[in-house]
Amino acid sequence: MSICQNRGKRKLAELGALTIDLRFLIVQGVIYLSCFGNRALSTDYHKMPLNEYSLVAFVVDSLMPIQSLQHHSYVWVSNNLYEDDSMRLDKFICKSTELSKTEAIQRICAGLVMVNSEIIIDESTQVHENNTIIMNGEKLAARPFRYLLMHKPANTICSNVDGDYPSLFNHLATQTAADKKSFIENMDELHIAGRLDVDTTGLVLITDDGRWTYNITRPDKHCSKVYRVGLSYGIPAEKAEEVVAQFKDGLQLQGEKQLTLPATLIVISPKEVLLTITEGKYHQVKRMFAAIGNRVLTLHREKIGSIQLDIQEGQWRYLAADEINLFMR
Repeated sequence: MSICQNRGKRKLAELGALTIDLRFLIVQGVIYLSCFGNRALSTDYHKMPLNEYSLVAFVVDSLMPIQSLQHHSYVWVSNNLYEDDSMRLDKFICKSTELSKTEAIQRICAGLVMVNSEIIIDESTQVHENNTIIMNGEKLAARPFRYLLMHKPANTICSNVDGDYPSLFNHLATQTAADKKSFIENMDELHIAGRLDVDTTGLVLITDDGRWTYNITRPDKHCSKVYRVGLSYGIPAEKAEEVVAQFKDGLQLQGEKQLTLPATLIVISPKEVLLTITEGKYHQVKRMFAAIGNRVLTLHREKIGSIQLDIQEGQWRYLAADEINLFMR
């Protein structure tokens, strides 16, 4: 069940029939889904079937109940998500100490944490950087957010842990004086802002700032991404102008009702093009070329917004202040 029900602090009410567009709300970043206790904020969750065991809820201070998605499902929306720089109390403690999330929750539930002189026992409470947060008599201060750029190699996955392929996080290491690898601390706090497929190479942004990621990935921001694409079939010179126009006008992808947003295609050679898109649909680049009867052989991301890939494969660097500020608001 949801954390709201577990704590008994907020009552989930069964409401009427479906009257909202779940996909729209998720894409806008205003739905928090919970199913069998596994909670995650994700734009991928519209793919998860909802049933009588699925709960949809925000774990924030101000909750506003609205119509349920279907019988025995629940929806809560927040009217202030990402409108400020708040974060969950348990996350704040993790970012200001060496405690794990489980350990942080244990401290909170034991009444050892005070926010603005008030004991708080709900780990989902939203706190701000200007709040005074004390644990065991010690004032806490969160570690600064981190912003990294990596050149993703092929055959690595955009995940914090290894799977069928190794995680690209294996490359997040620094060289010490003894020429030994030393991995970045608290890597479990990091996530990838805009993932790439296992066989796709190029620019990946990594951070522990969820708001910053949201500003990159939210659809209404129309953040541009530039890909260098290797094609199976060459684009004849006499057809190049027509193909460029197709991408500009929008393509009908299989399984999609609406055309893609206007994209910019530059033909470098018959089998190599540069494609700029402002969306992030599932396997979008590959599906766009499939829509015109072609096939992607190689895919490499060179640019996100104004941030350009400028390091060798497998390497990473911290972003400069001006690069970070590009996606602050």
